[in-house]
Amino acid sequence: MAPIVENRTDLFTPNQADMASVVARFRPGVSLTQAGKALEQWLRQTTADRPEADRVTGVQLESRATPNPFSAGTNLALMPIVVAFVMVLLTACANVASMMVARGVARQREIGIRLAIGAGRRRLIR
Repeated sequence: MAPIVENRTDLFTPNQADMASVVARFRPGVSLTQAGKALEQWLRQTTADRPEADRVTGVQLESRATPNPFSAGTNLALMPIVVAFVMVLLTACANVASMMVARGVARQREIGIRLAIGAGRRRLIR
């Protein structure tokens, strides 16, 4: 779909493009120049048996990553939202725990009878 949407040639047609766009993720510790050299070396070895016009002449890598670290001002602006979210989450957890305790207390007599009859712990929990 990309060639149709972006109005460019497809790599898998007889009229191959002169440039290929690849999205990749580097291993930790690999720089942009190291990756470019390794990719160029690999491409030269791969296309060595092709005619001169079809061989790779170079590689151009560009970083499109957009790291967006939070600044101190952004942290201060988002802090009330984070605190409110945590408070709502804690309230919901407390409500669920309270309902489970109430349910267990309501079934205390039933559980006592089942224990007296001889039900095991696994059966009671199930």
